[in-house]
Amino acid sequence: MRTVKTPQDRREDFLEAARALFEERGVDETSVSDIIAKVGVAKGTFYWHFKSKEALLEALAERRIGLFLETIEPILADPGRNALEKLRDLWRVHEKERHTRTSLQCHVHKPENLLLHQKVRDIEAKALVPLLAEVIGQGNREGLFTTVDPETTAAFLIMAQGLRLRQAEITGKPEADTREDAAQDILERVLGAAPGSLAFLSHG
Repeated sequence: MRTVKTPQDRREDFLEAARALFEERGVDETSVSDIIAKVGVAKGTFYWHFKSKEALLEALAERRIGLFLETIEPILADPGRNALEKLRDLWRVHEKERHTRTSLQCHVHKPENLLLHQKVRDIEAKALVPLLAEVIGQGNREGLFTTVDPETTAAFLIMAQGLRLRQAEITGKPEADTREDAAQDILERVLGAAPGSLAFLSHG
């Protein structure tokens, strides 16, 4: 008997098939036809869910960010961590995730894919700014930070991090220690945090 899948299940089939093919062949080397063939459905079914390959890439990015949010939720919800401890642990999770390179991430960060890169950054910011703002607000209440506007500060921190990583992706060179120390100093000033309190940004 033929199994009838829900639209959400079918959408997940496309996303999982695309993810597997991207890892096997690369994003540029995988066509929409390849993805459709792997799922085993009619061409129109794909375009009912996604307008284009780029739309599917954005959906994959959203799914990745959703999984990241699930990972950090216990950190954010932990009443035993102060704001600095939460920032430190969030940073470590972020760095681990960033260094787990996938074909999709490599594709997004290519210089010629600037528009897609910006769309992914916008998706990330929309999800992360409110969460980071909550941590900053907690830091204000604990006397660890003195920033006036947690949400604007959170948006600035995410934007600055995005620009820093974008430069590293384009040049293919990690930041020198002196630049990382300078970035740490700037972020401490933005947050109104004690000097050296964000040392984990430079030294893990």
